[in-house]
Amino acid sequence: MARGHPDYAKSVGYAKEGVLLQEYSIPPVWWMDDFSEPQSKWEEIEGTVALKTVATMSGNTLSPLTSANMLYCTTAAGGDFSLNRKIGSFPHNSNVGFEINFAIGKYQDFEDIENSLIVIYASVSVLPYDYELAITYNPRDGNWYYLKDSAYNYTLIGNHWVEAGAWCYVKLLINPITKEYLQLQINNKVYDLSGIPYPLFSTADYDYCQFMIYGSSAAGKQIEVVFDHYVITYGES
Repeated sequence: MARGHPDYAKSVGYAKEGVLLQEYSIPPVWWMDDFSEPQSKWEEIEGTVALKTVATMSGNTLSPLTSANMLYCTTAAGGDFSLNRKIGSFPHNSNVGFEINFAIGKYQDFEDIENSLIVIYASVSVLPYDYELAITYNPRDGNWYYLKDSAYNYTLIGNHWVEAGAWCYVKLLINPITKEYLQLQINNKVYDLSGIPYPLFSTADYDYCQFMIYGSSAAGKQIEVVFDHYVITYGES
């Protein structure tokens, strides 16, 4: 315990007078979707999507985290769900964070591939180029991946099992100046991704950012996933 500070806080005794340590500031929120509106603002490409106030998954009853609704996605047997949302481009002069909460139904119902659940995906166009970044999860084996290149190859980050029917918090930090991944947090576990570039895909005609949420089911199976509190921050340390 630092003198004058409780056990749960770090000491700021070494900070110069008048200097605010960045780790104590809360990064500004640039964009947020807490699914509080009566209708979803996401474009439905595949699958069935609904806003729900309650969902029962793997025997557990889930409620929204921050507002009245959460986004519920499901597939036909052996099918996929896919949603897109396009907005303006976020600030590119500081580190940016993507955070989302999700919960899955039966993990056995997912296709056994490295990107059977795309948790975070962004196509980021900064004239004259378009970059893509993604974090994926395979519920069948608990492995997490990042998008490596424009051929849609994925590289293993690590193994962190997500319990069916329970909320999981995910946050990805990137450096949009150097076009690199920085850090991935999955609940209480943190992975260092610093120095890993996210791939350049093509040229762009205008600045924008497009998000995607995607899930793929195994043959003859039907998956269900809920999402809540999708947030983009900037000025991250």
